[in-house]
Amino acid sequence: MGKPRFAIEQDSDSGRSTDLAAPGADDAALDITLGIDPAFLIADFVPAGARVLDLGATVPELHSLLPHGCAYMACGKSASREGVLPCDLEGGEFPADAASGADIVVLHQMIERVADADALAAHLRAAGCTVILSCAPTDLTADLAGDAARGANHRFGFYELTRLFDRHGFRIECSAPAGEGQMVMRLAPERKIKPVIGCRVAVLAEGDDFGARVGRELIASVLPGEASIDWFGFDQMKTVQPGYDLVVLGAGGALPPSVINDALLGFASCGRAAIGIFGTQYRELIPRAGIERLIDRLDVWYARHEADAMMYGRGRENVTHLGDWLIDRFPLARGTINEPLLIGANAGADADLAATIAFIQRHAGIFTTHPAAFLCALTAAETAAWCETPDSRLPGLPSGEFRSLLIDVFGRSFPEKDFFLVDRDAVMRYKARVRANVVAMREKIAALIEAKARAAA
Repeated sequence: MGKPRFAIEQDSDSGRSTDLAAPGADDAALDITLGIDPAFLIADFVPAGARVLDLGATVPELHSLLPHGCAYMACGKSASREGVLPCDLEGGEFPADAASGADIVVLHQMIERVADADALAAHLRAAGCTVILSCAPTDLTADLAGDAARGANHRFGFYELTRLFDRHGFRIECSAPAGEGQMVMRLAPERKIKPVIGCRVAVLAEGDDFGARVGRELIASVLPGEASIDWFGFDQMKTVQPGYDLVVLGAGGALPPSVINDALLGFASCGRAAIGIFGTQYRELIPRAGIERLIDRLDVWYARHEADAMMYGRGRENVTHLGDWLIDRFPLARGTINEPLLIGANAGADADLAATIAFIQRHAGIFTTHPAAFLCALTAAETAAWCETPDSRLPGLPSGEFRSLLIDVFGRSFPEKDFFLVDRDAVMRYKARVRANVVAMREKIAALIEAKARAAA
């Protein structure tokens, strides 16, 4: 005999018939919106397109309530309805072939009725499917007469149910009350539920210009999904309290020499792990001892430019040249507007990021004093020129950001204010290299948080 087939297929949205269990004057206690009717609630746990096996065939209405694309099969003591396979679940039988082809197994008021609940749980685990369990835990009801009417052989509380399914590799994924002392639970095989423990991350990211906003967006993308992030500016460093799983210094931009001080070192000490994602500028003003103490405090420094790594990371195992990771947010494109775009230092401070990127990339030429806008333009422009932002406090002293970026991308610098032809192949290679580094960084961050958590346990 061949493997049972899920022959009854839902090809369109069946809708939920209000005639099934509609609340009315004679049934004031029933509230479908609160999931009181078990059939409605069980259907709420079923995704569209699932193969559903109803063990015991105790919910005849379930098939009509399933979402679009579901296939339904029922197994019961007697095959009294069309599509119901004979199977004496209470007597110890189990439809292994049918269960192995199911995504969802429904057990409505059956766990209390079977002779051997452990054997049933073992069969379900072997099938590897998700279980939707409906039962009446003793924590919620002491209705012995109701148990007898349902043919219950066993009484389970929440603790006993948890222990039962835990023994067989299931975890309670979610649950909901179903009224009259009943509960509906979704049980998933342990392999489908990876334990997740939240982590706290403190990020030092100053500014709200174009580059800073892109950097913050990238920070969120490389941290674990379970991370909660607290953002701090330079003026808040002294207020940060210890207890973070990870602290992140920078979001890819240049660290000003003035903030390399004891407050920054204190911020780096507020977490079990600490990484830096930043470059340097005005290197002539950076205190050598200060930057070296900072790097010593970090588990990893992801240096923005090769010059950063050469200047301060030579011989250090915790320093890696990341590249200017902002380029990972800028897709390769081709500018179509020939008139050069002029961008100042406050580029995109208030505009939508996606709109700003698209606007910059529509131009085939750019002249800017903003390194992040310059990098964005390189992914689409044919010609480009740059100019340092004048700083009245540092007359005639270049930041060094443009020169370092140009050497990283093209292998050479270009004179200030002179347009040059953009080597698109070089940009493509640089972007691919940075993307690979960002992927590795994401994996490293997750491993670092996990390792520090294990060491602290």
